[in-house]
Amino acid sequence: MGKYTGLFFGLTTVDMIYTVCRHVGNNEKLKAQSLRCYAGGPAANAAVAFSALNGESGLHTSLGEHPVAQLARDDLAEHGVELFDYVSDSSRLPVVSSIMVNAQSGDRAVVYTHNQQLLQNDFRSKEIDFSTVDVVLCDGHYLEDAVTFALMAKEADVVVVLDGGSWKPGFEKLLELADYAICSDDFFPPGCQSQDEVFSFLGRYSLAGCAISKGEKPIVFQQGLEQESIEVPAVEAVDTLGAGDILHGAFCYQIINHSFAQSLQNAAQIASQACRYPGTRAWIAHQ
Repeated sequence: MGKYTGLFFGLTTVDMIYTVCRHVGNNEKLKAQSLRCYAGGPAANAAVAFSALNGESGLHTSLGEHPVAQLARDDLAEHGVELFDYVSDSSRLPVVSSIMVNAQSGDRAVVYTHNQQLLQNDFRSKEIDFSTVDVVLCDGHYLEDAVTFALMAKEADVVVVLDGGSWKPGFEKLLELADYAICSDDFFPPGCQSQDEVFSFLGRYSLAGCAISKGEKPIVFQQGLEQESIEVPAVEAVDTLGAGDILHGAFCYQIINHSFAQSLQNAAQIASQACRYPGTRAWIAHQ
């Protein structure tokens, strides 16, 4: 059997990750225990996770050729992710995140720059052969382009997964094309204030399955009208950064050959184990 192929459409950042003994207070300086630099963002981290599980990953994104962006480019190349970049401007800074991770608890604080709403260049200028693709994930960034990308995948009978980190205006267009929606507990469509209301909203669409992840708490999922839950394995968390993204990338790999519930369970196991290691890459060596 050949490798599974996944395409990931959305945000890539340059993440500067500082490990600290505690979070810094006002007007205070604090020496970091370590600094790591990776590609970040929902689509990028999911693509790396998919590749780490022996898949072939393609990342369609807006990164650019600024010297700072090279940090992310090198990381993606090291982890086997093929980059399709729709920025040709070498002077434009990529989205940069500064992340402080508490070494004691794994909790994090994030400051980031703003991303553009549209890709600089039309992704349709590159020929994409969806006939060899098993699954596509869209994280909701570059929404107009994401809808077109998802439509192209759908027309080629490729499974479309939506990463619902938080509601973005226009998300309903992606939901109309998605087969699965894996959402965080920060995902609240208009008029929704509870989990049941979110599931009711998602139930309006022709999804084969939808789920809400809640960190270390059980993942709740729905197929049809039935809601069930999956326990998340308990681990001693060193760093929770990117755990949701890893969950999504692992789910994309699993759903190709497993049921919805089994895919969620397998992905939760992988994402939980990733939290035992610092940063968003150290877990890969332990797969």
